Amino acid sequence: MTVTEITFGEYPQSEFSLLPERVVIDPPEVQSYTVEVPGRDGALDFTEALDGLVHYKNRTVTMEMQCFAEDEDYAALESKCRGLLHGRRMPIRFDSDPGYYFLGRLSVDWASGPNIDTATITAECDPYRYQDETTVVEADVTGQAVLTLSNEQKPVCPLITASAGLQLAFTIGGTEHTVSLSAGSQQVPALFLTAGSLPVTVTGTGQIKFEYQEGAL
Repeated sequence: MTVTEITFGEYPQSEFSLLPERVVIDPPEVQSYTVEVPGRDGALDFTEALDGLVHYKNRTVTMEMQCFAEDEDYAALESKCRGLLHGRRMPIRFDSDPGYYFLGRLSVDWASGPNIDTATITAECDPYRYQDETTVVEADVTGQAVLTLSNEQKPVCPLITASAGLQLAFTIGGTEHTVSLSAGSQQVPALFLTAGSLPVTVTGTGQIKFEYQEGAL
């Protein structure tokens, strides 16, 4: 992808007089688990055996940058870049991927050249790209209401806030669940969203809000 603007947390690349030259975003490696059995062709694949989901390792994002500044400013810019970014864990946003950010720990390698300084900023990131905005689904319930919880890809357990005692009913993997909520904020382990949409029936009288962070590979 073509990247022209990168923001590290609250710091735009212009803070360090940097311009992207090359950005490489590695795909996250699958956490696979296979077992070789003597006398059997092929291996047994237990990658999804624990919870039926595929899990991923961290991914690496490498950003090769050029520093456009006066010669006398290079040392100060290098010091500033290392001081604000090196070793820090923060969101990384690319203008070519609006609405999403990577979250990772940064490492800064700054090199001085005869004509221009270069910086290679490497980030060890979570496997998923996160949506900028937290997803919120809420309603005032009197009697019964059906709310649809849509999730992009990253498995997530929503935070549920209820103003009064309410009851939830939903079906996941062919299993029907009925859960009683108390007033306040809580999570329901059985309400674990994977990719797709899940209808949830809310019964009672009161306000309810579901909050969760969506992500995609």
